[in-house]
Amino acid sequence: MSASGPVLDYVAKRLLPLMGIAGRNFTARPPLHAGEGSRLSVVRIEGMPPLLLRSHATRREAVKNAEALRHLDTLGLPAPRLVAHDLSGPSRLLRGESAAPCVTVETWIEGTPHADLTEPAPVAEASLGAARLLARWHDVTRLRWGRPSGARLWSYAAYTMAGTRRMSRSLGTRGWLGEAEARDVQGKFLAWRPALSSIDSFSLVHNDLSRRHLIVSDSGEVVPVTLHRLSYEPFLEELINTSQRFCRDQAGLGDRFLDAYFEMAGPAALSRWETLRGFFEPLGALKKMYRRGRHLARSDDPKMDGWKRQVLAITPPR
Repeated sequence: MSASGPVLDYVAKRLLPLMGIAGRNFTARPPLHAGEGSRLSVVRIEGMPPLLLRSHATRREAVKNAEALRHLDTLGLPAPRLVAHDLSGPSRLLRGESAAPCVTVETWIEGTPHADLTEPAPVAEASLGAARLLARWHDVTRLRWGRPSGARLWSYAAYTMAGTRRMSRSLGTRGWLGEAEARDVQGKFLAWRPALSSIDSFSLVHNDLSRRHLIVSDSGEVVPVTLHRLSYEPFLEELINTSQRFCRDQAGLGDRFLDAYFEMAGPAALSRWETLRGFFEPLGALKKMYRRGRHLARSDDPKMDGWKRQVLAITPPR
């Protein structure tokens, strides 16, 4: 399936001149694994490696993606590389409307998304590769939390505590937590504030590393994509979420994932994990309850019931 006319016109009339190669032969097609409505096109230009043209819903998202790609390039970490960007306006042109586009162009990673692997051995090998990749990323730290280009105005502890209060109240209002349960949960999360305030460095995190966003390249390397949420935060939440997403279909793989991670990350990371996982595991369950609960009327829901048990099981730090 070829790309739509607006994409072809954009590449010919805007992108190639922007790159200084106007008139060169090219093709543009959606990626094989792209879903309906995808804003991605693989552009193959004569005499060049393939590129991925990514049309963004907002200029802010495009800026964040370009910033993330540049940052990862300076660090030498596995990731696509930024080739060009056009931040002149909203990306309506690539959806068939008339307006200036807002796109980034990055190197295309030839390979297979982790989500499309089916055989147990390749799935396990790629999952352990993801664990080692995370250990490399999380080893990059800084004192401030937030996007690579700056830092948040709130402290991490204050921001996170405000979030737990907001989510607990919302779940109580919607009936997913009882009134007393919501108050109890807020108090137990609040008890962790001193421990969060003691965090003195923040790790580089992908912030959205799903199985769809990890590519196993043709050479066997695992490479993360879709990087506009890149940030510096405590590594624990990403480690918990990724181990669950990548290891839930194979018994024992979760333990191997953590072993592979901490073998590279070292004893300091393991100590922080043992100290703070009692907060971040219930926090992850609370976030899942909040996201799902906003769109559902109160009823029996096995997922919500399981997350609720995790949230209510939170205990104050030792």
